[in-house]
Amino acid sequence: MDDSLDKHVFLAEAREAVSTHIAFSRFVRGTESLCGSGNPFLSGEDISRFDKLWFELEIVNAGALSDWEDQGKPANWINEWEATYKPDAVELIENLVVLLQNK
Repeated sequence: MDDSLDKHVFLAEAREAVSTHIAFSRFVRGTESLCGSGNPFLSGEDISRFDKLWFELEIVNAGALSDWEDQGKPANWINEWEATYKPDAVELIENLVVLLQNK
């Protein structure tokens, strides 16, 4: 994610990220650069909240990718994603969106 990132574009990408485990993984990886002082949208205590949310996103991402890889990286893994990981991913993304929308 670069410094010229538009918050509205970022929020749209966040909402789209839960569509598949691959989209979520890409989003989480790209969002890491916004942790800490690299966050152009937030300051102070809100950066800490963002960082905590990102860490939780990374935990969900790691679990999903581990299970997907353990199952041989099947091309169609949508049922497993939706049943096991997507509910947590949606909740975390919603929290992230709320945090950023209010700033």
